[in-house]
Amino acid sequence: MGEGAGGKDDAADETEHAIRDHNKIRNAVASVANHAVGSRGWVEALAAANKENGDHIAEEEREGLADFRPTAELGMRHDLAVEFAAFEAVHFIGVTSVDKDPKAYVEKHST
Repeated sequence: MGEGAGGKDDAADETEHAIRDHNKIRNAVASVANHAVGSRGWVEALAAANKENGDHIAEEEREGLADFRPTAELGMRHDLAVEFAAFEAVHFIGVTSVDKDPKAYVEKHST
């Protein structure tokens, strides 16, 4: 596996952290629906979801992506972009969004 970023020990640790972040974002977004639109609770839940998402995006920009951009070869970046475009084309109506267990995910996908 690759190296970790942002103080993580390795890529597995970084992956677990990212999954935990995505779970927190998903749960924060879902909690917005528990409040009447425009109510104080709704505004607070929306702000909490925005903060979770913003913190995660800032972390990605500072860490993994900051290293990836200048070090990944153009061919790899192109291949990833094509794979992502194909994924989006197949899943144009969205994907089922579910929380994942970070450790179980890493164990399942480790080689």
